[in-house]
Amino acid sequence: MQELTLKWTESDLERIETIREQQPSKHPGTVRLGRDPTTCDIIFKDQTVSRLHVEIFYDRRRGSFCLRNLKPDNPPMVDEQIVGSGEVTLSSGNIIHLGQIEIKVIAPVTPTILHPPQPRTPRQPPVQQNIESTILRPPQRPSGPTPPSPLPVLSPNTYALQCPNQQCKNPDARRIVPYEYLGQTCPWCGTDLANAGSILLPRGSS
Repeated sequence: MQELTLKWTESDLERIETIREQQPSKHPGTVRLGRDPTTCDIIFKDQTVSRLHVEIFYDRRRGSFCLRNLKPDNPPMVDEQIVGSGEVTLSSGNIIHLGQIEIKVIAPVTPTILHPPQPRTPRQPPVQQNIESTILRPPQRPSGPTPPSPLPVLSPNTYALQCPNQQCKNPDARRIVPYEYLGQTCPWCGTDLANAGSILLPRGSS
């Protein structure tokens, strides 16, 4: 039986999940990843992951596991390449990004378990290549609908928040707010951004 094992860290816990060919799932033939426990088989809590983000399945014709994007406005990345549409094959060593979550494709392990982080003695300095998986916590700012001056410049190919308030006074028609405001309030209308959706800014956006 073919297997594919995924490994990532979320909320300071190391998680390992093994996907097997033809394993039982909520959508037969595929294993779906996202935040929605009613439609997904592998559940995430991180708000940058979409409710239904991607699905992984075994393609007998190709003889390998494949990943398919289910969220066009929040596409995943495999080895730093955006998967906008269609499918991409997976193999050991691939790095998958769902929002801010970095998932490593590794050799299969049995059984699937949830591991607490191992203590480090002595404490090691952060490794440069893992900087993408680090979630930077923003400094505490006063709440209220007073926009910062100046507002941080948003670079293309980065994640940002979208204010859920349709009446938001944001001068950007897309109601884009820097990702640093996650868990705070919108600087234009004061709406709570704790559950705001995340989007990936395409090239050419600012």
